[in-house]
Amino acid sequence: MLLRVIVAGMVVALLLCGSLAVMAFAYLGSVKLPHPKLGRNFENSQIMAANHQVLYDMPDPTRGNKIIRPLELNPANHKQCPQGRYTRHLKLWYTCNGSGIPLMLRDATIATEDPTFYSNPGIDPLSIVRAAYQDATSGQIQSGASTITQQLVKQYVLHDNSPTFSRKLKEVVLAWQLARRYSKDYLLYYYLNNVYYGHLAYGVQAAAQTYFHVGVPHLALWQQAMLSGMPQAPTDYDPFNDPSPSGQWYSRMLDVLNYMHERGYITHGQEALAEVRAQNYANHHGFHQHFGQMRQPDFVTYAIDQFDQLTNPESPDFDPYLAHKLGNRGLHSGLRIITTLNPRLQALAQTTVHDQVAQLGGLNVSDGALVSIDTRPSCYGCVMAMVGTANVDLKHRFVNMAVAPRQPGSSFKVFNYVSAFEKGLSPASTVLDEPVNIPDSSQPTGYYSPTNYDLRWHGLVTLRTALANSYNVPAVKVELWNGVHAVAHTAHRFGISDLWRDNPGCCGYALTLGGLLHGVKLVQETDAYGAFSTGGIKVPPISFTKIVDRTNGKTLWTAGSDPVLLRRRVRVAPAAATYLVTSILSDNNARAPEFGLYSPLLLDRPAAAKTGTTNAYTDNWTVGYTPQLVTGVWVGNANNQAMAPGTNGITGAAPIWHDFMEGAFGILHLPVENFTQPAQVGTTSQCRVPNTPYVSYGSFSYDIYFTKVIPFCAVPTVPADQGSSNYSYVTPQTQQVQPAPQPQTQPTQPPAQLLPNNNTSPGNGQSRNGQSGNGQSGNGPPPLLP
Repeated sequence: MLLRVIVAGMVVALLLCGSLAVMAFAYLGSVKLPHPKLGRNFENSQIMAANHQVLYDMPDPTRGNKIIRPLELNPANHKQCPQGRYTRHLKLWYTCNGSGIPLMLRDATIATEDPTFYSNPGIDPLSIVRAAYQDATSGQIQSGASTITQQLVKQYVLHDNSPTFSRKLKEVVLAWQLARRYSKDYLLYYYLNNVYYGHLAYGVQAAAQTYFHVGVPHLALWQQAMLSGMPQAPTDYDPFNDPSPSGQWYSRMLDVLNYMHERGYITHGQEALAEVRAQNYANHHGFHQHFGQMRQPDFVTYAIDQFDQLTNPESPDFDPYLAHKLGNRGLHSGLRIITTLNPRLQALAQTTVHDQVAQLGGLNVSDGALVSIDTRPSCYGCVMAMVGTANVDLKHRFVNMAVAPRQPGSSFKVFNYVSAFEKGLSPASTVLDEPVNIPDSSQPTGYYSPTNYDLRWHGLVTLRTALANSYNVPAVKVELWNGVHAVAHTAHRFGISDLWRDNPGCCGYALTLGGLLHGVKLVQETDAYGAFSTGGIKVPPISFTKIVDRTNGKTLWTAGSDPVLLRRRVRVAPAAATYLVTSILSDNNARAPEFGLYSPLLLDRPAAAKTGTTNAYTDNWTVGYTPQLVTGVWVGNANNQAMAPGTNGITGAAPIWHDFMEGAFGILHLPVENFTQPAQVGTTSQCRVPNTPYVSYGSFSYDIYFTKVIPFCAVPTVPADQGSSNYSYVTPQTQQVQPAPQPQTQPTQPPAQLLPNNNTSPGNGQSRNGQSGNGQSGNGPPPLLP
């Protein structure tokens, strides 16, 4: 071991002789050294709200938790910070705004790890000689005598922790070179942001959050001393192992405070006070771990999943443009992902869902969910609020109900009716609401026999009345004419992209009533309703609009400039067909027989809405929209337990929808806006008689229609696609095929002149009795984002 002392002395001499001596040493010893360069800092990716509020600093599951912080300069030092606290960063590792690593923590680290840091050449020669002597006298390597610079070399240049003499020689030489390459402040900045503090916390900011749940600028003196002492042995000094003052963390903290006092960084009084405060914290507050420091976890998880889908080449949603812009950066590559979440809307949504569900406790209702999506041109498809559960304080969250398939009930009927309006029916077309049996071998009786929610029959009704009041039998008859699979394809086209994935073998006669194996996702049905709000334009939901390199602030990608996302904004239905549905769902007079004139579906402005309730009372929904905003609400029990009989969409989900929408108008400062009537919508009382061998015409209630063809007077009994199905239905009284009712016809008579589409024609809210609504003429749907 005496040889080691001699070699250590030679190293000191060589270092004192300058760079030529070091180069000679490296050459003579045939030591091949790596380039003395510190690598790029990895950092947590960060999920942020639309207002840049941090929602989640996301640790890398393989590399740990790290959040880069600059060194805090003294704002009173006008040479360093000529404009005080508002000085821009002189370099990435400096700040004067109070968000950086405080000077006292840096002093604690230097006092503990490297007292001569600012004066030594990257190594401390006297420490090396002392360590070599201790190794020689003990017969083994005991003391590393590593400066901060040497520790950086060992971890980030050599990547070698082996206790060998050759490695130590390389470390010494490279430390000297590293100190020549970088400033002392940068070396300290790099060290404090990369050193390991235990519990997968890399860097002092991550350590501050892990052990004290605060940012590094808010640490007390004793807390700074405790963290400064941890890097030498993070496991030994872990306060979670023994949080009492008898734990090793406490004695190590006392050592650090003593070092600081000996080197003049703190006074004896500061040292004594820090000891007392550490004892009080340990005895009365205690160390405790926080897991999942994530705000709005349902939305954040949804955003992360969407990022994965868009960047995964195996995913059907893969976005090659986004992948190209990110290059080799993945989710855990120090990204700052700016999401679409509006914190004020989110707070309103969570409070509204929680409070309404609490009021329904007597009806065996324990949970609720809400999704709200922007349909304005400035941010089409942006998910602004997402509540996955009413139980905000639930410690063990099993499922996000906003993305879990649930039975949609009658809220699914819109996809049936818009299909029918595309094919020639209109709101004034009639259908007979009466008991009916449909041959179905899958049913125990051999027939599918739908009933209405109110258990009554309403005779001959218009489709406006049938949809507005959510009558079931008329909807099923419309579906038989459309074809079940045609309705399913319409729903999928509008945005329920997981329809068949969530419901294998779909679908049966109960589809239009929401009868599915597992159901649909609230976020997808809400987005699909958005296609009605935009006049037939499908805008897939997006949860983030911008991605920035967190390290340098460079913008990598924006949603508004992504051609792949823009191409996915496609027309899924004629504006006229979707407007007919909107006209009905916003007609307060038409739905009055079932819901009354003052239901929660009535807002302070034009709005269209539809409720849904399952027969077993396991789910109730309300989904509705204005031209600027679409919101969907689900209420029920996550475990699929039934609610009390009679609990329906109008009593459970609709009050949440109403209160949220009214609050959102104020938060977003949305002006009152009418639904725009497309030019292809006209008004008439002229109609075609279905199921006749020749063209014949009749008349029906004066209402709006899709002007591409004169509408059918009544729902035909022959399927629209003759080749795909052969449906028939029978009345229970006669067991005979019951044709749809037909008004008096006028064979061979040409259609009457249609009324012009102008401001005098009935608008969006036109009801059967002729009372005007709130629509107006216009030029079609709003434009797409550029």
